[in-house]
Amino acid sequence: MYTPSSPIGWRNKGHLGDDLYLGDNPKFGAVFTYYIDESHKSLKQIRKKEEKKKMKAKEDIKYPSWDEFRAEDIELKAYLLFTIKDSKGEIVRKLKAPIVKGLHRLTWDYKYQGVNMVADGKKSELVNQGMGMPAMPGTYTLEMAKVIDEIITPLANKQTFRVASLYNERLQADPEVHRYNLHIAEVAKEFSKLNSRIGYQNKQIKQIMLAIKANGDNAQKQMKEALFVKRSIDSLNTIIGRDQVKRKRYAPAAPGLQGRLSGVIYEVWNSPAPITGTQKTNIEIVAKHNKTIAATIEENAIKIDELNTYLDKIGAPYTPGR
Repeated sequence: MYTPSSPIGWRNKGHLGDDLYLGDNPKFGAVFTYYIDESHKSLKQIRKKEEKKKMKAKEDIKYPSWDEFRAEDIELKAYLLFTIKDSKGEIVRKLKAPIVKGLHRLTWDYKYQGVNMVADGKKSELVNQGMGMPAMPGTYTLEMAKVIDEIITPLANKQTFRVASLYNERLQADPEVHRYNLHIAEVAKEFSKLNSRIGYQNKQIKQIMLAIKANGDNAQKQMKEALFVKRSIDSLNTIIGRDQVKRKRYAPAAPGLQGRLSGVIYEVWNSPAPITGTQKTNIEIVAKHNKTIAATIEENAIKIDELNTYLDKIGAPYTPGR
């Protein structure tokens, strides 16, 4: 393993222009080769194949029932699941591939699962969780299974492989660096969770304020409480992002927590260089704010529950969280 470089720019040809021919390098990472002796067929593919046979034989083709169409529409896509574990048996990464007959290759980029909120994955990613921290050199195992209707069936035997650091890069093999990367990952996961909760509460309070305006009778007290929550959320968003009041007026502003965290993750997890004091300071700033932000979110949640109780009492239409 090593850290890939981009000597001519951000990606691909960089600034060299389209006229320059540039071939693709092999995918970076550990390459796994496997063979599938039979492709998986979906219900629709099976039906189409049977219909094609009947057409050739000039036989009548039965039109599918609504239940058959419904079964085809709700069928989950089958896939191969590759699970990479470390020497302690802990999951490092999960990758996926289609169940297609033939010889195939899958590449693992020596990274752990990401730290962001879970979203649908693309191509070989089981889920999209953003960038993950780099793995340590050492011994790993690969387990292969097929997943049909979310039922996991193991395939082949567990394979063991070893990851070595190119040029014996000391820092990548340093357990202390790995432990701090785990700390960064935990801080990032907590920050992502809190950021998502703030976004949801912001959506809630906006709808609550509209509901109070439309349905409340002499509800100045409730509107004042809702406005207090809204300003609390705005204050959190200023801490997380940048001060938008200053930013849109081109005035200097301190970096937000999001900028501090994403900057450290990009710099540390894409480089074999030692972690700097500034990077550690930024992580500890985010970790410290995570605690105060979590407390503020809980306080806002109590106030939002009280406002939801009021909306229920006056028979207001649906708002998120009620």
